[in-house]
Amino acid sequence: MTNFLSTTSIDTAPVLMRRAATGDAARIRDLAYLDDKRLPAGPFLVAEVGGEISAAISLATGTVVADPFRKTSDAVAMLRLRAAQLGAAGSADFAAPFPVRRAQPERTFAVAA
Repeated sequence: MTNFLSTTSIDTAPVLMRRAATGDAARIRDLAYLDDKRLPAGPFLVAEVGGEISAAISLATGTVVADPFRKTSDAVAMLRLRAAQLGAAGSADFAAPFPVRRAQPERTFAVAA
């Protein structure tokens, strides 16, 4: 029988996104330190991978802090998208990745007789 070894791997760890609780403050502070950033203002959304917080986004400023020693780009993209869905902070960081069509107000016209 022939054995096949794949040189690629797919990391399929589930990602849980949730609002940060008060007990998450120390981990978010650690992420900011590891990411060499100041601790942004809260509240936060966090991304948990494998039961551990690997990234967080400030809903007030849009600033992201993430573990630089892990692959977090997908988790960060998901956090940005979710923050945009929540309508957090009016900054460009929260712009939707595709144009959003807003409903137009109903127009009324007056006709002179």
